[in-house]
Amino acid sequence: MKIKESADVTANSGEDHHVATFQFHGPGGRAFGEEFNIKFRVEKKLDEVDFYNKAIMLFQEVSQDIHAQHISFEKVVEVLKKAQGNANLAKELLKKMGESSILAASSQFEEMNLKDDDEEDLYA
Repeated sequence: MKIKESADVTANSGEDHHVATFQFHGPGGRAFGEEFNIKFRVEKKLDEVDFYNKAIMLFQEVSQDIHAQHISFEKVVEVLKKAQGNANLAKELLKKMGESSILAASSQFEEMNLKDDDEEDLYA
């Protein structure tokens, strides 16, 4: 669903949300099935330049952290979008991602060492 740039911000409409009504149409253009409603909110327009400046600053911060050096700029943008532009929330999510990948890598390393030890016992 595309929303026009001229759409009224939900907060200015006096309503909690907007409602869009949809229905499926067959090859002949005839509607079938029940209508369904989608509730949505229109927030203030996202300034892309501002958003990407936030992403750059966040990437620089995160890349200085030893636990998160492997995180790419694209991943920072993706997480910042999921956090709806909230840099603090995105930073926390990225830190958790960095820590979890380090834990996963260390557990893989431990598994590899255990396998190596087992193989040595078999041939000893």
